[in-house]
Amino acid sequence: KFIKILTRVAAILLLPVLCFGLYMSFKYQSARYDQVSVNQAYNEVFSSVDAITKVTLPDGSKIWLNRSSSLKYPAIFHGNSRSVELNGEGYFEVVSDSKKPFIVKAGEIQIKALGTTFNVMAYPDEDRIETSLIKGQVELERSDIDGNVMPLLKMKQTDLVIFQKSNHEISVHSILDDSYFSWTNGKLVFNRAPLSEVTRKLSRWFNVDIRIQDHEILELQY
Repeated sequence: KFIKILTRVAAILLLPVLCFGLYMSFKYQSARYDQVSVNQAYNEVFSSVDAITKVTLPDGSKIWLNRSSSLKYPAIFHGNSRSVELNGEGYFEVVSDSKKPFIVKAGEIQIKALGTTFNVMAYPDEDRIETSLIKGQVELERSDIDGNVMPLLKMKQTDLVIFQKSNHEISVHSILDDSYFSWTNGKLVFNRAPLSEVTRKLSRWFNVDIRIQDHEILELQY
């Protein structure tokens, strides 16, 4: 008699338990699918060798990409930060958001800003990464091989910071003119620049291979 009663109770409870199990399984799979979709939903913009490309991010921030540059960013900014990856050179006008700092990953260096205007040059074939701050305030950080982030310094307005990849040395200078971001207006400006730098920028700008036979003149200033 006890077994018959237990069987009837089990039969009555079977349907709601089954429904609940299906509901939780569906909910878990849906949440997992949404999470995967968010993690994989990235956009990547490439600027060709003969054009300057303007990109507007989901938060309204604007970026100009120099020639032969690329920018990777999420379709929607989730979490506590707005993180993008730069390969090449970019001019950033960041929309202010005190709750979500804007982070530019450029090789070993990260540039963190809340709302400001700055220029970053981080071409893979260059031995240095340049950050010039036009307006606002940014913090520079460095990532080690284990992925740990270490603070480097806080930049002030009109600061130019150069990070040498080979020896990790940092130097701070002042922006004296618009030569560091004049490319956004389609101009190359050189102010006492060594000829080695001039030829590299001209090669990239016009997509040609410039070779100087006499290496003694590479350090002459133009």
